[in-house]
Amino acid sequence: MILGSTDALLRECALAHLQIDVSLELLVEKLHAGRPALLGALKEAGVAKLADRQGLANAMGKAMREGRLLPGAEDCEPAAPESHGADGRLRWLFDLSAWQPTSEGWRVLLGLLPPAEVDKVMRYVRLDDRKRALVSRLLQRAACAAALGLPFSAASIQRTKGSKPFLHNRPEGRAELANWNFNVSHEGRYVALAAEPLLVCGVDVAAPEQVRGARRSLEALFKSMESQLTRREWRTIEAAPTERAKEDLFRKYWSLKEAYTKARGDGIAFPLGKCDFHLDDATSTATVIVDGQPLDQWKFFLQPLPESHWVSVARGPPADIIDAFGAFKATFKRPSLPPAGMAAQLNQKEPSFIMKTIEELLPVGARDEYAALAEEGFVLSDDNSSRQAAGSAIKGDASPRTPPTPH
Repeated sequence: MILGSTDALLRECALAHLQIDVSLELLVEKLHAGRPALLGALKEAGVAKLADRQGLANAMGKAMREGRLLPGAEDCEPAAPESHGADGRLRWLFDLSAWQPTSEGWRVLLGLLPPAEVDKVMRYVRLDDRKRALVSRLLQRAACAAALGLPFSAASIQRTKGSKPFLHNRPEGRAELANWNFNVSHEGRYVALAAEPLLVCGVDVAAPEQVRGARRSLEALFKSMESQLTRREWRTIEAAPTERAKEDLFRKYWSLKEAYTKARGDGIAFPLGKCDFHLDDATSTATVIVDGQPLDQWKFFLQPLPESHWVSVARGPPADIIDAFGAFKATFKRPSLPPAGMAAQLNQKEPSFIMKTIEELLPVGARDEYAALAEEGFVLSDDNSSRQAAGSAIKGDASPRTPPTPH
């Protein structure tokens, strides 16, 4: 059950008869501050009995570790993966701030990945970066299972020269998924995945400077990025009335440029200053001009996220892929689309992003094991590190787990 409101929390604890005049967002802040702060806030909010306060605190801690504590999200049972994206078009989000993995839960999750991917996850020094890397890989495999029915452990995910991930061993099957591809992004508190059945796609999450941990001023940020935006884009930013509005515009432009180059596949090799984006705030869309030429076969979509994050999605023609090695292009069964087919795909309504929990990203055979161990061991932090759990995962079972059935 996704807990997006105080009412949902009370229902989960069979305390719906209580009247609490406090937001779930505030309670989450208190939870981060420590259990005594949370218990005090609950008492001030009118939860008179200590047992009730302790029950609510326990439920919040459990929901956070499971990634179900999502203030502002719609209260609902997590939807089965196959109920979304039946046409191969996926828009998934994971909120890292709502997930506090334990050492034993972490070990189970690492055990689902090939050793080479575990090594890449554990190369990061900070726990938050490891969490981003791990969730990104779980999202990719879960998407392959949901869209193509590919067993979790069977997905061979490779990268282009420009570092765009793709499914190398895409199974033969439905013609409407002939070019199925995906892209991932992580920054700040979110990890995002977008997937498309025929068009090539890119996704990018942009977080505010303070969320990313940067300490430079807005002026210093803009100076360092001067060549990455066009003169017209900078003029638009400079005309914004406040510093917050200026930074917001910058994040939109930056996210769109990243989504475009990630969709193409060349990533950081593409000079971003060549892209001139025009925003349509009324429709949350954008268009782009590259080297003076409007790209009419590309569409761009923006969606605001909490804490001033933005997520952008780019959709475009498969013919525009940049793939030096050719392995990604080789997975496309329809590398060029006729004008009518392109138009039909571009005119598809952009799906909304769906918040996922850790359990929803796991193969069926691993969900019970994770649920049983998610509260075992210690809660990971930068101080106690996740390397101990990684070591036990690698030594205990170096090969990915093979679940009885896929998603």
